[in-house]
Amino acid sequence: MRQLKEHRPDLLTRVESGDIPSLHAAMIEAGLRDKTLTLPVGDPEKIARSLRKNLTEDHLHALIALPSYD
Repeated sequence: MRQLKEHRPDLLTRVESGDIPSLHAAMIEAGLRDKTLTLPVGDPEKIARSLRKNLTEDHLHALIALPSYD
């Protein structure tokens, strides 16, 4: 809350009014926190579906290009 109050009081006001559903969402919008993703381990198709839904095409290509860490 303190960070929003200091850096983006407009977003804090929108959280308090209910326009933004949570402090977490406001922090992401403000660029003060990264969006996170939880993946369903054990089912490659579900993992792929989650990644395609949440990553940009550029991010997917960058992920594919990473070296293997075996």
